[in-house]
Amino acid sequence: MQNNINKDEEVMRRSKSEITIKLLSYLKPYKASSLIVVLLMLFVMMCEIVNPLLLKIAIDNFVANKNVNGLIIIGGSLISLNLIAWVLSKIRWKMITSITNNILVNIRHELYSHIQYLSFDFFDSRPVGKILARVVGDVNALKNLFSQAIQSFIPQIINLICVASIMFVLNVKLALASIILLPLLGVAMFCIEIFSRRRWEIYRNKRSNLNGFTHEDFSGIKVVQGFAREKGTEDNFKGMVGELSNSFIKAVKLNDFFWPLVELSWGVGTLVVFAVGYFLIKDGEIELGTLIAFSMYVGMFWRPIMNLSSFYNTLITNFSAADRIFDILDVQPVIKNSLNARPIGKIQGNVEFKNVSFSYDEENEVLKNVSFKAAKGEKIALVGATGAGKSTIVSLLSRFYDPTKGKILVDGKDIKNVDLESLRSQMGIMLQDTFLFSDSIMENIRYGRLDATDQEVIN
Repeated sequence: MQNNINKDEEVMRRSKSEITIKLLSYLKPYKASSLIVVLLMLFVMMCEIVNPLLLKIAIDNFVANKNVNGLIIIGGSLISLNLIAWVLSKIRWKMITSITNNILVNIRHELYSHIQYLSFDFFDSRPVGKILARVVGDVNALKNLFSQAIQSFIPQIINLICVASIMFVLNVKLALASIILLPLLGVAMFCIEIFSRRRWEIYRNKRSNLNGFTHEDFSGIKVVQGFAREKGTEDNFKGMVGELSNSFIKAVKLNDFFWPLVELSWGVGTLVVFAVGYFLIKDGEIELGTLIAFSMYVGMFWRPIMNLSSFYNTLITNFSAADRIFDILDVQPVIKNSLNARPIGKIQGNVEFKNVSFSYDEENEVLKNVSFKAAKGEKIALVGATGAGKSTIVSLLSRFYDPTKGKILVDGKDIKNVDLESLRSQMGIMLQDTFLFSDSIMENIRYGRLDATDQEVIN
């Protein structure tokens, strides 16, 4: 086994740029909708940016001159702009939710469809619960990432540039004072990211282990109860939950340093602005309205930084989930149609094994130079001890695996060169481990030929 329940999975770590490019590629079908969302966000941001300017005009021009009509016009403009911005924000959020959910559905469908066609060696080396953890949990983890990618990345950068430009136009000294802590913040966030990603990888591995254990325990509940092992499995479950909890706390503790750093930089930057502004007003370089407007812009300047930090934090948190999804999507089935594969046609039923050898692990051979023929209509029983290779021969005939040596012929045709579906659709297999789908007996019997009538199933 490549992985057992307690062993953490080995997942290839991809670069941040590679993961980001792959994830953003899922936005392509929704380019038009995403563009509309971005435009709505830009309009809302422009409304917010205009608010301090209108307030500055009201204080410096109309309040000082006791111009009531001007104040009414400014007040009406503020109310109208903010009402429009509120309506557009509601529309934007509805569109973002729709886009995000559609993307997650597409990723889950792609992952599920891909897994359906993977070879048996993939399932032999992974507990089913760990596969489910990727299809369900890891895909769900990407929800915040996509919603923030649409609303935070490009719009917030544009917002940041616009606000910073207005700040420098209003007063260069105040603008420089407000961004003095940005380099320190950037270095601190980079240092946190180095350790944070590894901790989230550990957390997702522990969650996968717990999912695999739970699935296996419930699937084998007859064995658990038959040997009175309930207490033992409860202890194992508690231990795994403890590991999961500890790994999550360690990851979150480190991630939570993001917000104090940003808020501290924001707070200190605001104090510096007011301190510098005090001396500028005292020296007559700026008016009070300018300082009040600037203090509002400082908040607008740090808000996109906060949002971008949140997006960056979400990226780091979910890189491990994306790695685990792409780790499966990059797996190619070992058993697949060859380039020159052709339909086998209607099978007559002549089977021949020619010097077939096979090994599951490339070390211990299950079959060695096996040769036999089974003619059409002939009934053959394979008798032998457990592990002798009886089930393996059936699996090879169905081409669930390929022999390491030799050939398997059906009606004189090497099954490596025939279309898989045309081969398997004409075979009926009853394995020793009987599996029934959660459906009626009628539908389980019909599973081999979905177009069979009820009477054909009964017969």
